[in-house]
Amino acid sequence: MDFSNINFPFPLWIVRPTWECALKIGFFVPVIIVSLVGNGLVIYLMATNRFLRTSINIFIWNLAIADLLTILLFPWIILIIDLYQMFILGAVICQIEGFLRVMLMLVDVFSLLAVSCDRFFAIVFPFRPRMGHLAAYIICGVIWILSSAIACPLITARVYKERQWKDILESWCIDNVSFSFIYYISLDAILVWFPLIVMTVLFIFIFIIMKQRTSTCSAIQLKQLAQRHRIIRMLFFILIGFFICYMPFTISIIVRNKVVLGNSINSVSIEFDHTVNDN
Repeated sequence: MDFSNINFPFPLWIVRPTWECALKIGFFVPVIIVSLVGNGLVIYLMATNRFLRTSINIFIWNLAIADLLTILLFPWIILIIDLYQMFILGAVICQIEGFLRVMLMLVDVFSLLAVSCDRFFAIVFPFRPRMGHLAAYIICGVIWILSSAIACPLITARVYKERQWKDILESWCIDNVSFSFIYYISLDAILVWFPLIVMTVLFIFIFIIMKQRTSTCSAIQLKQLAQRHRIIRMLFFILIGFFICYMPFTISIIVRNKVVLGNSINSVSIEFDHTVNDN
């Protein structure tokens, strides 16, 4: 259908007011700076100090790389999408943005899972040989490959579209809704519930084992266990933070696909039909 003789049926604002742009950019900038400094230091220290390259630190290094890429790419993309009325980033960004975002989220989660597993084997099986550097690097490579494979459907699931109106060229980036719901439910299980269950089980085992050992340890061994207790407490708080941060992802999937998306499509269609008929 040709819309070139019809005015755009909704109010045109092109870009949000200057004060709103400044407020949102000002909110993002401190987060970006802190993340760049923190993750940049981790990557720099690991790259320049070979003695730091233990298996757990290699997994943390992998996590820092994914976080650094995330903070370099996505705050700006999110801001541009939010501040402009139309999708101005083009077809390429439309197709790869979702893929890259989900891939980096998966690398984060799988790296955190690798850290938890490494601590589990180090504490529960203290006399087993530690994981070597090569094995840790191979696991990191597998994490990136697996994350890319899980996220790659988003490349074909998102479509960039344009429609020429009389007063503006409309552009937007959309998902295949029926595909997205099934995919995101599966992704939610992989990204949130599977690692959450695995890490919870690992920490329960670690807690039980360490409690048993505390009652039969010497003074020197108690000091070593105290250090490990601090590490476990840190990982426990990471687990709580993981749950708090990723639970909104689960909620957003349900809300987006069952409430907001359906209502917005229906309301837009009705309003659009009325506008076209009036013209």
